[in-house]
Parts: sequence; C-alpha cells; structure tokens
Amino acid sequence: WARYRGNQYVVLPLNIFVCTTCSGIHREMQHRIKGVNMSTFSTDEIKALEKGGNSVGKATWMARWNATDGTPPAEGEVEKLRKHIKDKYEHKRWYSDTPAAAPQPPVQPVSAGQPAAFAAAPAPPPSAAPPAA
Repeated sequence: WARYRGNQYVVLPLNIFVCTTCSGIHREMQHRIKGVNMSTFSTDEIKALEKGGNSVGKATWMARWNATDGTPPAEGEVEKLRKHIKDKYEHKRWYSDTPAAAPQPPVQPVSAGQPAAFAAAPAPPPSAAPPAA
C-alpha cells in the first residue's frame, strides 16, 4: 500500500492515503485528491479518514484478492498500476461488502495539533515488498 511509497495524498471518496504516482491515476478517475501537507481538511473529512484509512480500504477493496491474482505492480510500472487501480476501484475486482477484518495498526505518536489520521506510517522492514496503492 501507499505507506511504502510515501503517503503524501488522500483520496477522499475512498478515505485512503496514496503516493504521488497513484494520486495522479486516481485524479484520472475523477477521484477527489488532497495533499496531506498542502491542504486544509474539514472536520467531517478528518472523521472519515479516522474511520477509514489504508487498512480499512485494503480489507474492503482487496477482500477477495489471493495469491493466484499475482503480485501488485511495482512503483515504476505506471501502466500496470493504472490497470490495477482501475480493476480495484472501477471494476471492483476484489471488493466485498463484507470486508475482511482490517488489521489494527500500532498506535503512532501524533504531534500537537495533528489529527491521528495524519500520523506518519512506520517505515517498512527492509525485506518487505511494496504492495500497490
């Protein structure tokens, strides 16, 4: 997911954090995007992000994904990423109305005045392969 590539943007309709490359693809799909450091968020947007986030998004939009579907594309494979994102969000290829349980992320420290939804995700272990946004 996006935390491996730098979660610099928010896809508001989906309440997920994505990298620059994926934010551009979501813009092509007419999804509303806001930059984490460059935008002002309403109270309702912050509440939605606190209820959502990448763990909840993955549990919903990738609920039916399995190893036979292959590995998500690498960051530099823009056309493959575009296809993957469209399969995921437009075609709902792996979507489920009854999502898998979202893993609970470890609690991250939050700086004063920064909502919990905007706390930085921990860096992945060096051996972790970066999943697609």
